[in-house]
Amino acid sequence: MFKPRSARRVTAVGLGLAAAVSAMALPLLTSPASADVAPPAGTTIQATTSSQTNVAPNGPLTNLTDGSNIHLVVTGNAGTNNGFEARICNTGLNITGNAGFVPLQGKQCALTPLPGGGQVYSNLVAPDGSLTTATYDLPIGTGTETFATPTGNATVTCTFATPCALWLKLNVGPSTSWVHYDLNFQHPVGVPDQPAAPTASLSGTTATLNWTAPGTNPAIDNYIVTPYIGGVAQAPISTGSTAPTYQATGLGLFSNYTFTVTAHNAQGNSLESAPSSPAVTPVPATPAAPNASSSASGSADVTFTAQAGATSYVVTPFDVTTSTAGTPVTVAGSPASFTGLVDGDTYTFSFHAVYAAGTGTESPASAPVKIGSKSVQQVIIATRPQGTLDIAEACANGFTGGTYGNPPLTTSYTGPTANPGAAAGPQYGQYPQTCDVNLGTGVLNASATYYVATGSISTVNVRDLRDGDLGWHVTTQITTFAGTLGGTFSGACLAFTPQYTESSNTALYTQRVHVPTDPTADAATTGTATAAIGGTCAGAGLSGQTVETAAVGGGLGVAALDGALTLNIPTSAPADTYAATLTFTAL
Repeated sequence: MFKPRSARRVTAVGLGLAAAVSAMALPLLTSPASADVAPPAGTTIQATTSSQTNVAPNGPLTNLTDGSNIHLVVTGNAGTNNGFEARICNTGLNITGNAGFVPLQGKQCALTPLPGGGQVYSNLVAPDGSLTTATYDLPIGTGTETFATPTGNATVTCTFATPCALWLKLNVGPSTSWVHYDLNFQHPVGVPDQPAAPTASLSGTTATLNWTAPGTNPAIDNYIVTPYIGGVAQAPISTGSTAPTYQATGLGLFSNYTFTVTAHNAQGNSLESAPSSPAVTPVPATPAAPNASSSASGSADVTFTAQAGATSYVVTPFDVTTSTAGTPVTVAGSPASFTGLVDGDTYTFSFHAVYAAGTGTESPASAPVKIGSKSVQQVIIATRPQGTLDIAEACANGFTGGTYGNPPLTTSYTGPTANPGAAAGPQYGQYPQTCDVNLGTGVLNASATYYVATGSISTVNVRDLRDGDLGWHVTTQITTFAGTLGGTFSGACLAFTPQYTESSNTALYTQRVHVPTDPTADAATTGTATAAIGGTCAGAGLSGQTVETAAVGGGLGVAALDGALTLNIPTSAPADTYAATLTFTAL
């Protein structure tokens, strides 16, 4: 059966912490393997040390010191060829075959001679089947063994701070069994006790660790923190401090982290603590709410702040009016554009970032935005005269009733009046969407290039009492002038000199606006533009021009816009009465 090699004593020696760490450092876990393959029936292995007797496999063997002798008694079946191999391995392994036992296959058991002249126990074979029992005395040392594997170097460590294991391979006829003993060394004199498991609290990608100092802690000069990702040890971190706390920064997003602590002093390292529990998983901080605006019918643009490390973003609309979530849109970055929204409905938008390892948290919703815009139109009419002066009637269907000098955009208004000197109270009246502004008959200019007709727009009022101080701007659009007989000329021939005339001015409704060509208008009660827009018959003229704005945070209330009109009717245009539509749009 098992044939002892008489007078042969083999010693396994591991490495100390001062030895060089190999290129492929392997994690050293303290928990025993949990799936030993039991020997065949009738076969036993027992270990005896100076403090323990007849310990079955999966011990552990405790209170070992450098040079402790392990006395193994192996009993097999008579008449059967038997083989026995033993190797020093890292703890925490679950070896069930040669792939986990043979070092040259890249695993975590040592094979080559250890420092100090020791030898890993290998191929102690009794081929003749003559013995049923064999004994082996195996002195165990402390230290580290570095050995080569196909993928680089690996290490096996046997010390008090980093226990190792003794794995045994038992062949009985055709059967193979794998059993092990964890080898735990005595607490060295003067070495700190094992720290308790730390607690870990997470903030962003930083984990704050706290633990209780060991009860026996003579002259602790440093703590060593070891992060684990999914149970796999990462590079140990020296805190360089005697304080029982540490902040682990730069943790990877969406990875599950636990941490252990080892205390160090001049005599060596303590045992590694149990891991922190539960695991902590860094996730990105919740992003700020996006900004949303509607610039055209059925559409909205959503802008947001880029998130570090994100690969894409998912933006989700929500129709507040109907309490309906819309279809999310995936974009590479800000902004995100939406079309097909319902004009008149109010929407909010939120977003989350997508990372290579997972999905970030959803942002808060944006401020509500109403889709689409409202416009008022004025038909501009002028006549190219035949050498005589014609006078046309001005718009006669304007505001009627009430006392509000510049009528609001609704049929009733209970807020402050636009005139700071007037009493607050209900104001009633009708403000049409279309006014006819007749500039009358033009007068030939001195150079005989234009017939010039002048007048003023009907006052345009902007009333902003929304839930929020969002600001706004008024733009203009002018069509081509068309005559009744088919003649046309460019809308760019119309010049507009905007004038900011008044706004509400109370403790609550302090609306302030700005005419772009008059930089002082936003700070004064009224302001007159210093330059006209358009009038050259070339370029875009009034089309797309912003003629009045209210900045975000500029106050709520009612503001009025007036302005002078000058139309240069080219002498090349046929004599006729011409009309074009001037549209004011508030966004």
